[in-house]
Amino acid sequence: MALLSGSTASGWAFWTTPGDPTGLSSPLGRIVVLVGLLAALVVTLRWWWTNRRR
Repeated sequence: MALLSGSTASGWAFWTTPGDPTGLSSPLGRIVVLVGLLAALVVTLRWWWTNRRR
């Protein structure tokens, strides 16, 4: 909990949304979803590039 000790309640509220139990509507949740989608795109493109001549 050392990471939370320096944060204020208003700063922490920015990263979480009270009405959203999953946290996916918060800015941090959106960043996580975006990174996951980009990673899936990169993996798909690398697979396609590797198997395009078969």
